[in-house]
Amino acid sequence: MTNHEYKIAFISSSDHLDKKAWSGSINNIYKSLNKHFGKVEAFGPYTPKSAMFIGKVIHWFCLTFLKKRFDFRRSILVSKAYASYFEKKLKNKQFDFIVAPAASTEIAFLKTNIPIVYISDSTVKASLNYHKALSNLIKFSEKQAINIETKALNKSTINALTSPWAINSAINDLNISTKKMLLLPFGANLKNPPNKELILNKTKSNTCKLLFIGVYWENKGGCIAYNTLIKLLEMGIEAELTICGCIPPEKYKHEKITVIPFLNKNIKEEEEKLYSLYEQANFLILPTRFEAYGLVFCEASAYGVPSLATNTGGVSGVITEGKNGYLFQYNDLGDGYSNKIKEIWMNDEAYKQLSLSCREEYETRLNWDSWAQKLQEKLSELSILPSEPNI
Repeated sequence: MTNHEYKIAFISSSDHLDKKAWSGSINNIYKSLNKHFGKVEAFGPYTPKSAMFIGKVIHWFCLTFLKKRFDFRRSILVSKAYASYFEKKLKNKQFDFIVAPAASTEIAFLKTNIPIVYISDSTVKASLNYHKALSNLIKFSEKQAINIETKALNKSTINALTSPWAINSAINDLNISTKKMLLLPFGANLKNPPNKELILNKTKSNTCKLLFIGVYWENKGGCIAYNTLIKLLEMGIEAELTICGCIPPEKYKHEKITVIPFLNKNIKEEEEKLYSLYEQANFLILPTRFEAYGLVFCEASAYGVPSLATNTGGVSGVITEGKNGYLFQYNDLGDGYSNKIKEIWMNDEAYKQLSLSCREEYETRLNWDSWAQKLQEKLSELSILPSEPNI
């Protein structure tokens, strides 16, 4: 806790109590601020219905006649509607600072003298034609989205981004001052993180248990995870794969595969089921085709589970090579994954040390208390808070 209770305005169009919003990060940021800084007043959720409707009509026109998309959620029309709403909410109220997670559109045109902490895991520029939502956009939509984000980043006192990939894009693509930047990895979105004793006492079974978590089979590289399983079996390694979050195409059926279509963290029983999957797993495998960050890697680290993933986007901001997992080339179709798993799995001591190293990454870097402490240090450095953090 800080020695003083601060008043914080929480600006987001999403519901701060929804554990699914931004993969749970909105909720965890809100809770962390409450725990470590003081009183947080949330001004969402909010949807500017009229502006959104007009934006959707423009999108329909562009898609129908031009075969291009219009990203109405990152449009000037919607952004100004957000600004009008949040300005009214802030009027005649006193706050020490504003926190705006994933809210570039919400704050771009916001008129305020209150310091803003903007939080994101990517930039529009870095995600153009990389993320599906930012692909095949009409040019004026691209320009609007980039301009809105640039205004938001320049307006903010601190831009807390989760990876070097995102920070480099903000600096090099958008010309944002390095003084405004803060590398701030997210923590694991776990309601009840496991005790360290669980990892210390974990014994390795005869079966190598792989865990794949993703809502979109193709986008998360499901076929590569499948190939990895097949290659391990061909190597003579007893292995199995649990797929959670989606149903793979029929051709990927296999007796060594278990499918759990979806688990909702808002439902206690399903949340506990997800935790049990982490507890039982030996490796998390996610050969993702796009990833701005990867919260599942934080969660796996909390359970001492090494992560194997593609070296793409902001993944390297979570996975530290050899400490809590390994990164592979984008075009690796399973050979690198299976060979690395075999190398580690066949050496009991190597696997044990890697598991402990995963947990250390979680305890020192990938948790929400560490997130709050780093933010507090940056706020103090800029004289927004007193200079002696006490978290």
